[in-house]
Amino acid sequence: MLSKLPSPEIPFYCLANWQNSLDKFSNLFDIPVCIILKVLDKDLEVVAKNKNAPDYNSKSDTIKIHNSGILEQTIRLDDEVFVSDIEGDILKDVFNPIRKLNSYLGYPLHWAGGKIFGIICLLDYKSRNFSELEKAFLKEIITGIEKDFKILRQNDIIKKEVEKNKDVEHELKTLNEALNTGLQEKHTEIDTMRKDFREMEENYQLIVENSNALIVKFDKDYKLTYISPQYAHVLGINTKELMEQSFFPYIHPDDIENVKRSLENLKKPPYVCSHEERLQTKTGWKWFSWSNKSVIAKNGEIEEVVAVGRDIHIQKQSEFALKESEERYALALKGANDGLWDQNLKTGEIYYSERWKSMLGYKDNELENNVGTFQSFLHPEDKERVWSHKSDYIIGKIPRYEVEFRVQHKDGHWVNIYSRGFKVMDPDNGEVLRIVGTHLDVTNLRKTEQALKESEDEFRRIIELNSIPMAVTDSNQDMVILNKSFIKVFGYTIDEIPTAELWWQNAYPDPDYRKKVQTEWNAAAEEAMRTNSEIKSQIWEPTTKDGTKKVVEFSFVSIGKHNILAMVDLTDLKKAEQALIESEEKNQAFSEASDEALIFSDKGFCIECNLAANKMFGYNEDELIGIFETDVIADESKELVRQNMMSGYEEPYEAIAVKKDGKKFWAEFHGKMFNYKGKKVRVTAIRNISKRKKAEEALIFSEEKFRAAFKTSPDSVNINRLHDGLYIEINDGFTW
Repeated sequence: MLSKLPSPEIPFYCLANWQNSLDKFSNLFDIPVCIILKVLDKDLEVVAKNKNAPDYNSKSDTIKIHNSGILEQTIRLDDEVFVSDIEGDILKDVFNPIRKLNSYLGYPLHWAGGKIFGIICLLDYKSRNFSELEKAFLKEIITGIEKDFKILRQNDIIKKEVEKNKDVEHELKTLNEALNTGLQEKHTEIDTMRKDFREMEENYQLIVENSNALIVKFDKDYKLTYISPQYAHVLGINTKELMEQSFFPYIHPDDIENVKRSLENLKKPPYVCSHEERLQTKTGWKWFSWSNKSVIAKNGEIEEVVAVGRDIHIQKQSEFALKESEERYALALKGANDGLWDQNLKTGEIYYSERWKSMLGYKDNELENNVGTFQSFLHPEDKERVWSHKSDYIIGKIPRYEVEFRVQHKDGHWVNIYSRGFKVMDPDNGEVLRIVGTHLDVTNLRKTEQALKESEDEFRRIIELNSIPMAVTDSNQDMVILNKSFIKVFGYTIDEIPTAELWWQNAYPDPDYRKKVQTEWNAAAEEAMRTNSEIKSQIWEPTTKDGTKKVVEFSFVSIGKHNILAMVDLTDLKKAEQALIESEEKNQAFSEASDEALIFSDKGFCIECNLAANKMFGYNEDELIGIFETDVIADESKELVRQNMMSGYEEPYEAIAVKKDGKKFWAEFHGKMFNYKGKKVRVTAIRNISKRKKAEEALIFSEEKFRAAFKTSPDSVNINRLHDGLYIEINDGFTW
């Protein structure tokens, strides 16, 4: 219902307080237009608006109520009105017609007694919903305004009575004149009027004294000349102690300079100012908002200043807590190096942090904050999966939002992102309001994983194709690989000996011999760890699946979580050596030399050789007879071979040999001195080990690759001892 009664004038301190409240609300919630409209019959007048709002673009100072269906509806319904798209309404073009207004939230304002004073409303250039928190803060402002109305109504009544009594004073003068002519009967009526006037003054004083606002007056030297009881009560100081004293001692030291700068505005038109300060109250420091107005004397000097203060401590605490929370969250995100995104599911608005954009190579101002931005960078093959995952999480189909996908960098390459998110629910109805999450760049991690996988694949391929029997176990001593050469030599498949323990049992069926092998093997492992060296190769006689005993040289190396066992079958070599010992010198040398070259030399010159020697070095029959033995040795190994020959060295060693056509190859040389035809000659067994050397080089290359992956892997990787699990080495990514 519209008020038909004349409305009192709104004093400056009310308007200042209202504008201050609108400014704070606008800044806190980023609302571009916050206004208060007063009803003037069929028009609405703008009486207060936030400072950042554009000017009202009209030749007149009013808006016709019937020209705006939204404003008319707010007054007619006498209730909250919210419109997310005000297309077609005059309000769309009222403030800043270049940027059209879209969203509206309005509430009626009531005079004391329930009459409608006008409307308070929020306007935004974008379509949006207004949160419950925004509505709650706005209703607090409405409550404060309507409290001011009650005070204004009381003041207006008193003012009218005062105006009425001005007429009474005039009448008193007439009565005085009448008294001079003998109208003594008027004395009683005059006394009654004077009594009524005193009662009205007392009522006015009572209103001031019972107001929750702090009301003071002070002179140009900032000394207090009037103090309301509430001011003295809040400070906890007797009124007499405060009178004629400066109020600055009760203001927080950090706020004094700001207050002084604000009060300077009282010395120039319009002689008003407002500010916030902390006062030393009886319960500690509290925040108050002050509106000040100078009373100017006829000579232009400040006669006195009237100031009204309101307690805003709870509001300030909320502002500080919100700011601190935002700063703490921003600092945590910065430290974590994650990109933040925050999507409002009610309005569709989304926020991307500066770090989120920098992951894609963009600056903060180069990308817009909308859903389309993310969608445009998402890999086509990942789009359906990501959106489906997000939708399932929002509706509660899955418990967590954790998904990995690819987005395109500014320079064109793809970035691997691991995204996590959580829902923000409405505590009243459980509705999902927002989803907030982070992006973590895992590109380097995925590259490392891919490199490790490729390295493992290459390692497996080298093991599988190696001509030397090889077995690979993991840290639990489970068999991982038995290559083809192993299966060919020993006959066991990985299904038959899935663990190292089963290999021991099958390869060494004699318990005593098995114990001996295991004891010496473990002792060699401990020695290797003590001296920080590799386990020395050992020769044992394992039993194959078909019961055949083999003479095998075992070599062991641990790479990361894998243990590699390489085996060289020495059975034929050992048989040849045994036959050479048991048979005649020459027959012994030739009978067991089917696969090895044998050269008999006297003082370094070849006096006899077998067919394998001719074949190995590419010479025809008897072409080797008479040449010096080092003539079949490459230049880089000649000195080694010559010294071994001259010194009578009888242990196997490796050197580089050369064929007739100049081709070089690795060979193993094993020379011994024999009696031949009544004189000492040197018999040298030569075995082509090129394939073995290539396998060893491949194994070394594989080990180097694995050690590189081992060192740079972000995962925790360790090398441990077989028999007791003691750590030998850990990589940089290892964590406890």
